[in-house]
Amino acid sequence: MILVPAIVGAQNLVTNATMEQTSWAAFRPGIEKAQGWSNSNGGTADLFKPSRYARKDGIPQNYMGTQDGGGGNYAGIIAYYGDQSIDPVRSVRNGVFANEIGYGRYTEYLQGELSEPLVKGRLYTFSFQVSLAEESDRAVRGLGAYFSTEKLNMRGNSFLQLSPQVVSKEVITDMNGWTEIRGMFIAEGGERYFSIGAFPEHLTVADLSDPNRNDSRKAYYYVARPSLTAGPVLNEPVTQRSISTAAETFDKQGLVYLGINFATGSAYESVKNRRIELYRVE
Repeated sequence: MILVPAIVGAQNLVTNATMEQTSWAAFRPGIEKAQGWSNSNGGTADLFKPSRYARKDGIPQNYMGTQDGGGGNYAGIIAYYGDQSIDPVRSVRNGVFANEIGYGRYTEYLQGELSEPLVKGRLYTFSFQVSLAEESDRAVRGLGAYFSTEKLNMRGNSFLQLSPQVVSKEVITDMNGWTEIRGMFIAEGGERYFSIGAFPEHLTVADLSDPNRNDSRKAYYYVARPSLTAGPVLNEPVTQRSISTAAETFDKQGLVYLGINFATGSAYESVKNRRIELYRVE
């Protein structure tokens, strides 16, 4: 088993990780009121802030449910929306309203900025927390983060056809607490932005609908506390031996060893898609 280190207590490279609101302009979409945050595509991610009263964009109570933010702001995205429309032909023929599958590709991505460009060949640890909103009747597998050198501004509102460097392989259904998504990747170099959302190559949709209530057909997730920290630079093509050597080098500094996902299409083809399980060094 290979162990890869990440330094405990390292600087968070995410700009405005607490999503503090700096603009009150009513005409701007929710997330863009927070400095350094935007939408990666034509969707409209939400921004929630603490409030003493139940309100559309409040914390803990808002239009999608109730979730405590730990005193800070958090975002919200529709990861999947299984919309439907009425089929007039079938409705007339059968004498009752009949639905047909609609667009089915609408999704939202939360885009953040980094305080400095990533270094080629360096290992980075990225994590963020999500919670499925109570008004959701779907849940998904495939939530993750994609790092890019340029800011994404896709005009459409469908899924980004990109391979995330960090991704969850589990369907996340917890509505009570926060679930952490964490992974490590090797930077190609120059990445300054990241997009959080659902990525189609990993996407699985779970139906949580209850026949006793209206079906929202949405998988809506609150997103909070993104963190990116830097690990060691690997100056040679990554192999099992070089990763083990790096672990031995950093072992004396009191480190936590984390699971690692290598990004598809990275410069280190010999280990792409290798998954190393989570361990903790006492």
